[in-house]
Amino acid sequence: MAVLTFSLKYLMCALNEKGKIPVLKQTEVITCLVAGAILELLYDGYVALDEKNNIGIVKEADAKISHLQPLFHLIQRSKKKSIKSIAEQYVFSLNNKHLNELVDSIGNSLADGNFVLAREGQGFFKKKTYYIPNEDEVLKIVEKIRAEFLEEGTLNEETVVLGALLHKSGLIKKYFSKFEAAKLKRRLAEIKNSGASSLIIDMLRHIEAIIVVIAIT
Repeated sequence: MAVLTFSLKYLMCALNEKGKIPVLKQTEVITCLVAGAILELLYDGYVALDEKNNIGIVKEADAKISHLQPLFHLIQRSKKKSIKSIAEQYVFSLNNKHLNELVDSIGNSLADGNFVLAREGQGFFKKKTYYIPNEDEVLKIVEKIRAEFLEEGTLNEETVVLGALLHKSGLIKKYFSKFEAAKLKRRLAEIKNSGASSLIIDMLRHIEAIIVVIAIT
């Protein structure tokens, strides 16, 4: 896998050293994973949103989004197409079936590129696979975000999305100091109110809209 998309990078940053989604702020972390995955499908042109935030398939899935196949197919077969109805199947599922399928799909793609180590669970959890991030690869992701946000570097769309997802999920505290996190938050606000490209501003607004819809479920 040559290119890491922002949903792949976000999961790498979200997983802890045991390959698990942290219990603290778990709902926020999962919400942002779903929001990021939906946004990726949206901006790669596989789905589109109407004025009521209903999701529609506009292009067939291909190898480019193999890591998001579970989400794509869930959208495709769901009777209710709202972001709320799609997202709640991940965030509030009792058995975590859909979430596990999505994490496994993204995790296996990362494992194929040696960005994580896939390890089978033990005992009661022997059927579950955990994806332990390569710390050096995570550091590369974080340092790129830091360089662009905190050192006045040129911001690209992917970095803006990752920064917003880390901020909204609360994971920003894991990688950045209080001062750095405050500066990143301030720059995100400045971008929304600046003359930045409409694509970047639209991405930020979509992330916030998706998270708000999920949060009020």
